[in-house]
Amino acid sequence: GQPAGAITAADGGWRVRLADAAIGDSVRVVIRMIGYNPWQATVRLAQRAMQLDVTLAARTLALEQITTSAGRRPGEFALSS
Repeated sequence: GQPAGAITAADGGWRVRLADAAIGDSVRVVIRMIGYNPWQATVRLAQRAMQLDVTLAARTLALEQITTSAGRRPGEFALSS
């Protein structure tokens, strides 16, 4: 099958239409969001419309410190770590 994607709505809901899929097929679902561990599973399509409730676990992300400074000309800047 072809890869399909979705973007979440403001309420966290999402919908994917799988034109090539049929009832009984298995599809791989991968959900990613910045700041959370990815979630993935293989789901067997049991009916034409299904609901999948998923809770993502928060992930701590350590960032390196950077310093920014303005340059003398518009659009000029410097970064250092």
